[in-house]
Amino acid sequence: MSINISTVFNILKQEVKNGKASVLTYSELSQAYYDYTGVYHEPHGSWDAVLGKINNWLYTKNAPPISAIVILKGKNEPGGGFWGCSPNVPNRPKTEEEKIIVWMKILEDIGMYDWQNVTLS
Repeated sequence: MSINISTVFNILKQEVKNGKASVLTYSELSQAYYDYTGVYHEPHGSWDAVLGKINNWLYTKNAPPISAIVILKGKNEPGGGFWGCSPNVPNRPKTEEEKIIVWMKILEDIGMYDWQNVTLS
């Protein structure tokens, strides 16, 4: 069964509250999706294409790439498919320090963005 992109987007939006973006792991995203739909998708390999589509759509609306809040369990950073997945996501920075700085800025932008009336259409 295919993944409903609007459902995923709504799950992600719920993680942004009071000017702060909370992170969730791919496993937590799989569980949240299951809780909403009753359909389970594996955490590994199921989400990259959908999250990239969401970010590409958000780019057309001048919105930050909300999928930056989805992280690898145990690594506390986005998966490798995040970097460069859309025009509003830079290519993976060369150093670990630079990667963290860039990612934290993206998370700050996500937290500050007004997501209330943003819908996928």
